[in-house]
Amino acid sequence: MRFVVASAIGTAFMTAVLTALADTAGLPMLGVLVGSVVIAYMSATILSRWWSSGTFKYSWFRKQPYIRRGPRDHLAGYMRKISEQVNTKPDLTNRLLVHAFLQDLRIAYRRRPFWPGWARSSYSVLILHDVRPGTAGWELITAMHDIVVRTGEKAPLLVVAAAPELSAELDAHAHSPVRFAAGEESLEDVYGRWRDQAGHTPFCPYFSVRDDGPADQPRPKPLVTSRRPALAHWVVTGLVALAPFAVPGWAAFSACETPLVSTDDQCIGLTDSYDDFDPALRPILERIVELNQEVRPGDKVFRVVYFGALTVKGGPDHGRQLVGAAAELVGVLARQSAHNEQNHAWKMYVEFANSGQDHAHAEIAAGQIVRRAERDDSIAAVVGLGWSRVEVQRAIELMGAAQIPMISSTATADRVAMLGESRSPYFFRLPPSNAVQAMVTAHWLRLGLPGHDGTELPPDPPVAVIWQKDAKELYSNDLADRFSSVYTGRYKMYDFHDGQSLQVAVRKACEGDEKVLYFTGRAADFLTLNDSWSSHCVKNDVVLLTGDDVTNILSEKIQRARENGSEHGLNVRFVALMDLRRSSSTSARRTPHGQTFEKEYRSKVGGSIPLALDRARLAYDMTLAVTEAFAKFQAQGGGSILRSGVHYNLRGLDIEGATGTIAFSEDAVDHDALRRPLWLMSVTPGRDDITPHLRCVPDQDYPDCTTP
Repeated sequence: MRFVVASAIGTAFMTAVLTALADTAGLPMLGVLVGSVVIAYMSATILSRWWSSGTFKYSWFRKQPYIRRGPRDHLAGYMRKISEQVNTKPDLTNRLLVHAFLQDLRIAYRRRPFWPGWARSSYSVLILHDVRPGTAGWELITAMHDIVVRTGEKAPLLVVAAAPELSAELDAHAHSPVRFAAGEESLEDVYGRWRDQAGHTPFCPYFSVRDDGPADQPRPKPLVTSRRPALAHWVVTGLVALAPFAVPGWAAFSACETPLVSTDDQCIGLTDSYDDFDPALRPILERIVELNQEVRPGDKVFRVVYFGALTVKGGPDHGRQLVGAAAELVGVLARQSAHNEQNHAWKMYVEFANSGQDHAHAEIAAGQIVRRAERDDSIAAVVGLGWSRVEVQRAIELMGAAQIPMISSTATADRVAMLGESRSPYFFRLPPSNAVQAMVTAHWLRLGLPGHDGTELPPDPPVAVIWQKDAKELYSNDLADRFSSVYTGRYKMYDFHDGQSLQVAVRKACEGDEKVLYFTGRAADFLTLNDSWSSHCVKNDVVLLTGDDVTNILSEKIQRARENGSEHGLNVRFVALMDLRRSSSTSARRTPHGQTFEKEYRSKVGGSIPLALDRARLAYDMTLAVTEAFAKFQAQGGGSILRSGVHYNLRGLDIEGATGTIAFSEDAVDHDALRRPLWLMSVTPGRDDITPHLRCVPDQDYPDCTTP
């Protein structure tokens, strides 16, 4: 076991290191694990043979007082030296062998921590049936006694010796005096021998028992000590031998490929593979990986990491997060294809950082990106981050500390980029923030919100604000706070934390005199909201108004109703980041990058995957911003750390993309895109398309709105 433990620790440690460096997983990792076990066994065999061979000179044989082994004696030569003295000095040879036997027992039962014998609960017992003078048993027991007397070393051995009668020579042998033979040795030699014997002679290890009892006397019960120390020892020994294989073994049999980690039934982290992500995303992810594989080994690459929710926890995707991720991946795919088809010296390579459902594990994904960036300067930027939660805020803080530029597609909460009292200078936001959205919403209410009967509500009507009370949710309470700070009319706040409390909040809000129900929550709760609004608010003619997060589910409901030839039954006013009308896709093709996106989408995806194309265009533009900043960086002469050049050139960027102007200020901190419009739209029963009302562009503290 001592050889297996040493070999296991070494080979398993090297296995874990090679696994991390080679980034292997699955069957290759299983092969590495099996190979490490085989290597450990072979190493233990070789080590044990080397230990017992002549190559390893056991120093004890050079110090023992009988037939000593010279410092240059090989095992064969030392064995020959012993055999030569078997006939000439048999007593000396016997004592050497007995002494070596006792030394082996001392090693086996040594009380050192984690030594194989430190927790033994019993010792060896040697039974000699006949120890009369002249027998082998007599020779053995007297040799043991001479060794104990001469060396002062005891051994963990109990000897039970039987004889017809106790020999008087035994005690005489144990305490024989030092005799002086005149003429054979000097008095000084005798004195030294006596002093040595007196200094090492221990107490007499013998005691005799005379058995005169009846033949049928019962045997005494054996004394059994606690075995818990021994069991604890072997548990520790087993863990020492097996624990080093835990990491590579977990990697081989884990549900997630390395370096992804299994958390909350999802595979979280950074990878360039797609096997562990939701099957609904596989067609798009597979095409991105194909483009990655087209990069030749000699090509120079800059890496763009898509950061998004690529898995959900088994249940339905109520928040339509996979729909949003699919749309954004299509935009990234379209821009990657368009860039790599050009005759550029640098090719774009896309990797995926899965933060899990609701981005709940964004910190884990961000941590892996940061560790990767420490050793890989080819990471140019992170795109996506389309969710406003505390976990994303912490991820932005981590990646900002590593000076990694980030471009968000739909994270509109102002505070998501706040690091205490300051804002992260590495966070760039493409859509208008919640502050702009609240300003535009308040402006719409001031102008007159469309009512149910085709008329407009009076300016600044009473508003019931429904917001989600969640310590980790930033979007809902941030939007509600921004609205309350700019709205000049009367409003009242109602909070909720789940579906049931949302129903209660809607019922209470519609029992008052409020004319507008303003919902700042997530799309996952929209169906509950709409059901409660239909039950409690329609009769009081309360208008339903929402933020931008519900646009995906509204578009999906209208599209399904259109395809089925049925009524959708929705009556909602909402703010959108894009023009969601069917005709808007036609107008988007008129811009050069809009045409490029359309071409790449049709050729790579084939139009077979239903998704929000407007969000895909936003993702195309955020990736376009990275490629344009990188191209400008290369034109300036480039450098080894690509992310620094991309960050510097994103500041002051001003280009036309698939969704319009992409412009960031040259400011060192404030990096919200400039001149980005918001759309005020509605969905009403009997219409199979979305109705636009206003197109608003923020102009300092007042929106510049026009009728589309």
